[in-house]
Amino acid sequence: IQALPSSRELKDFERRLKAIKIDTKDPVKFAASIKEIQTLVSEADQKIKMVRETSENLNGDLKKMDESFKELDQLVKQDIKDLEKHFKLPQIDVGDFSKKLFLKMFAEKLVTVQKYMAIAREYMPPEKSEAEKKADAEEQIVPRPRESGRNYTFPLAKGYPLFWMKKAQVSSEPNGSEYSGRIQGEILDLTSNPVQLGKPTEINISGDFPGQQIMGFSTQITLDHTTDKPKEIMRAAIESFPLEPQKFSDTDSLRFVLTEARGSSQMTAKLENQEIQILLHNKFKDLKYDIDAKSDVVKQILTRISQDIPIITLEARASGTWSNLKIGIRSNLGEEISKGFKRQLDEKLNEAKLKLKQLVDEKVSAERDKLKAEMDKLKGKLTQEVEQVKNQVEQTKKDAENQITQGKKSAEQGQKKQVEEAGKKVLEDLKKKFKIK
Repeated sequence: IQALPSSRELKDFERRLKAIKIDTKDPVKFAASIKEIQTLVSEADQKIKMVRETSENLNGDLKKMDESFKELDQLVKQDIKDLEKHFKLPQIDVGDFSKKLFLKMFAEKLVTVQKYMAIAREYMPPEKSEAEKKADAEEQIVPRPRESGRNYTFPLAKGYPLFWMKKAQVSSEPNGSEYSGRIQGEILDLTSNPVQLGKPTEINISGDFPGQQIMGFSTQITLDHTTDKPKEIMRAAIESFPLEPQKFSDTDSLRFVLTEARGSSQMTAKLENQEIQILLHNKFKDLKYDIDAKSDVVKQILTRISQDIPIITLEARASGTWSNLKIGIRSNLGEEISKGFKRQLDEKLNEAKLKLKQLVDEKVSAERDKLKAEMDKLKGKLTQEVEQVKNQVEQTKKDAENQITQGKKSAEQGQKKQVEEAGKKVLEDLKKKFKIK
């Protein structure tokens, strides 16, 4: 900018241009004047070139300044992102959350299934495997060989087990007992020796227990102990039953108890040899809770979730051996609680992000905006100065070129007039010489 022609230099340039007098009558002076003006035009071209280069350099510098401000914005954004990493949300495992809520309930059913399947195998023993037979043979006392004689074993071609109940009808009506009920069903081929009988035991029972408010109970059980690979299959369902209070949490900091509910249940259990598979589907409605917490936020979340869920669903699975069971539990209650806490954490995180941004803006953006305002002001001033110099130089050049053009035009007109006057003089002289009037 300092290298640009100053206002004083431009005025001096204009003065020099105006000081040139074009004498069209004297060719020597006329040529000298034109040459002097052309020198000024060349000088103006150099100044215009300088102004253009300065303008380009200025625009480049201003562009770099704009990029610097953009880089500053990016640095601020990156700083905010780096700080946000410290607010990273914890991942809530929905399955683990549901398991903590309903594992106790499912475990009680697993214990019941294991108990009765063990009783069935004890009193209705399946055929022994080859390994078990070999082990029994090794434990037997081997008698001393007799001096004479021979033992003969005759296979049992026909016969019945020591105990065999081919068919039994089961029925009852409610009485004064709380545990009595209206039930009906049948038991088929119950025996102490399933291997000898060669038929699986079938148990089919259904009914209601009004005293316990259990309605629509039904079960189908198959006990197949006829081979060395015993298999038990059970299907059970209850259309309606009262749920005992479920204490999801009962501590000084949080009390979350499902006090009342009506439930329905479907369960399938299969034990083949030593492999167990159990699937449980439960639904609970008419829900009532007891919720209290030291944290108002936690209490608010649980209360809102409990109001938004009219029905709790529960799906539980178990597979493997009794000594190594893999258990999976899912529930919409666990999912909604997880979502509720995540939603609350999101809100808190967004609040923290907003405060963080406000803090950064307060510390950085104010100074940045102040600096940018000053730079914009300087940018406008410099651009205006360069444009003003450029316009003045171009106008001076234009004036010089116009002056050259006008001088040449005046010279041409002067020469033309001189020729005309000389012609007139020659004509007059001829007239006088030849006395022509």
